[in-house]
Amino acid sequence: FLLRCYITIKNRIENGIIRISIDSEIYKAMAVLDNYESMHDTIGFNPGKYIVDIDVRSPNLRPGVYTLTASIIEKNMVSIYFCSIIFKH
Repeated sequence: FLLRCYITIKNRIENGIIRISIDSEIYKAMAVLDNYESMHDTIGFNPGKYIVDIDVRSPNLRPGVYTLTASIIEKNMVSIYFCSIIFKH
């Protein structure tokens, strides 16, 4: 499946981090992935409209209900934008 997030950024984000988290019915933050952990770098976002596509292919999950959340955060702040989808696997 595809999680597509439409984002409108009004002010420049200097040290942006794109973070994906997976929660299950039982476990919160079962998996957390972001560009800072994988690349040790942040991303700058200029004001404008963005589309972020997250293509989830063959998730290796047990049967159950999960929440997949995508967020953009400033490195030293709380979440600025997020979108999520609940799916049954």
